[in-house]
Amino acid sequence: MRLASRSVGARVGPFVLSTRLGGGADTEVWRAAGDGILVALKLVRDPTDSLAVARLAREAAVSRRLAAGAGLAVLPVLQAGIDESGPYLAFPLVDSGTLGGLVDEGLFEASSA
Repeated sequence: MRLASRSVGARVGPFVLSTRLGGGADTEVWRAAGDGILVALKLVRDPTDSLAVARLAREAAVSRRLAAGAGLAVLPVLQAGIDESGPYLAFPLVDSGTLGGLVDEGLFEASSA
């Protein structure tokens, strides 16, 4: 597995990484700034993993379709791209903590998470 080298201050497309927010098995999410906005930037950990790259592409397509639907509360993909570090998706940054934190505070039902 070839992990992309990422650190605070690194540039991904038009965005500059500032804080790692979290991640999963195949992706990581960073707070980033660019084009005059703050975003949650989702990146594939290993850009040579064709399955992870395909999943990110599917996520972009599904997110765009759902965000276009009437009445659905889905964050839109602001930008999707590929640069030398691999593919990325930029979503609006929602600064409200983690899903686990919202559940712990009673602001979100665990059964809905």
